[in-house]
Amino acid sequence: MGGEANKCKERLNIMQPVTTVQDQIMWHPPDIGAYKLNVDASLHIGECMFTLGLVVRDDRGQFIRGNNMRLAGEVSVMEAEATDSQLVVHALDTENVYQLEVGHIIDDCKEKLNERADLSVLHVKKQANKAAHLMARVPCLLNNYNYFISPPDLLFEMLTSEFPT
Repeated sequence: MGGEANKCKERLNIMQPVTTVQDQIMWHPPDIGAYKLNVDASLHIGECMFTLGLVVRDDRGQFIRGNNMRLAGEVSVMEAEATDSQLVVHALDTENVYQLEVGHIIDDCKEKLNERADLSVLHVKKQANKAAHLMARVPCLLNNYNYFISPPDLLFEMLTSEFPT
């Protein structure tokens, strides 16, 4: 009987869902009393445009504001990905001078960050940046922006499931 019970346990273990590391990566709230801004970019290759999505949430995960912008123009992948690149976060945190195509943007950001001790820049993996990713996909007219004081329907379910109140 003991052998059969072990075989049964083994079969049940095989049937259990496997949790991957990616499944465990999720959005985390800022410190109490603080806000968190998540940003994502979406390139529209061949269409000469790009979209940015921004979402601000509080320490309880509540949607505070959101924005998306669709802008005309060609941007490099490096420029677009500068919004959520771990390399850029590292560049902002060092004294190095960058000669890359986004070097002037990094310098401008460093200057602004030096003016505000209450701001910080952190990189999060895309699995923890779903709200900004979706916000970049909310329909928007070219060379225009949408300003949201409540989450668009596209984000509502994700925000609720990601950080329930």
